[in-house]
Amino acid sequence: MATVAVRYGYLGDGDPIEAWGADHLVEDAREIAALAGIH
Repeated sequence: MATVAVRYGYLGDGDPIEAWGADHLVEDAREIAALAGIH
């Protein structure tokens, strides 16, 4: 199963989002839909 980290809404406290080890980083919900194959 792939993991997705979303940048929107993240306040920046703690480790940088890039360090979380997610398979994908997205900027908005449309990118999540595209990854899931929902158009």
